[in-house]
Amino acid sequence: MVGFWKVESEIQSKTHSPSSLDPVVEESYVKVKSKAISVNPGFGVLHAAGTINFFIKPTNPQEYPDADQAFVNVYGLPSTRPTCEDINIELTGELQDTLTISATPTSSQMYCEVLVPIKYDLDVSLLKKACIQISGMEADDVKISTEEGEIRTKGLKSHNIHITTKEGNITSEGSLQGNIFIRAKKTHLTAKRLQGLVIDVEAEELTTAVESSYMNQGQITAQCGDVKINNLHGCTDLMVKEGQIVIRGLHGQISAFMKTGKIDAQVTDVTGHSTLHVNKGELTLSIIDTPRHGLEVCAPSLEVSEEVLALGSTSNISDSTSSSTASSPTATPVFSLTQNDSPDINILRASVTEGVAEVKSQSWFSTLGIKMERDD
Repeated sequence: MVGFWKVESEIQSKTHSPSSLDPVVEESYVKVKSKAISVNPGFGVLHAAGTINFFIKPTNPQEYPDADQAFVNVYGLPSTRPTCEDINIELTGELQDTLTISATPTSSQMYCEVLVPIKYDLDVSLLKKACIQISGMEADDVKISTEEGEIRTKGLKSHNIHITTKEGNITSEGSLQGNIFIRAKKTHLTAKRLQGLVIDVEAEELTTAVESSYMNQGQITAQCGDVKINNLHGCTDLMVKEGQIVIRGLHGQISAFMKTGKIDAQVTDVTGHSTLHVNKGELTLSIIDTPRHGLEVCAPSLEVSEEVLALGSTSNISDSTSSSTASSPTATPVFSLTQNDSPDINILRASVTEGVAEVKSQSWFSTLGIKMERDD
């Protein structure tokens, strides 16, 4: 994966802060092209394509209160003798509201900084290892496509956010807000806060590190991967064929299926009937001391802590699907926890076909990831 060069846009000479894959060098970038453009006030669209990094952010509303200005700055390393022959900037549309930038220079040691009105839609398509960073934009539609380059956002808000990448990582600093659609062959999704109505992620190989997700509806599908989400809200479907699913603090409804691997879930509140299933592997379920939901857990090998066992009961069910008609049916242990005072209680059903399930109790603070320290 390819990382970003840090940019301080306030100065014309900029220092190259290389990614971990680059040799450790320090060299100042210089501005090789600059263009100020009068655009349609308020709304428009930016089309950007090329083989170099792009940095996109809004113009300062205090300096340009009419939101009618855009700026394009191109930087390069002096040692590479950068030229702008293959960098084209064009403003079109009847309302002068479509800004198109094409950048395919011979040298990859260049980047393009674009400042547009905050409400501009974005359509970015980058090739090879080119990366994109978007900061502080509030658009209706955002479409981003990369091959191997990283996609980084800072405080991005949009009605729809479409991200497509072959092998680029996706990093969201702050909040990523909107209906989020991600398609990738291989990616690592890092996010502090996901917020919106819908999230739909589909990848062949997926790893995630999400601090909190406040999506009404979610669907995450991967052939293999390591999916980790803290503070998961809303209704979410998770399907991973091989790997691991880790949920630290469920406050919603979930359907999680793992063909081969492990599910580890800490549950705070179940707002709708939910399912956790591992076909072959392990399942670890942690519930709060006083759960408000029903619970059913079954597995060939079932371990229930004493604290949880005191809240419910165990039994056995017979599995008559034996390979030999002469053999006796296999008994599978089941743990059940019911809430007799509420017939309409939501139930979490967890099961393992081949493997082990463990059910244990944790404090409400633990399910939120909060560590309590005792005074000696």
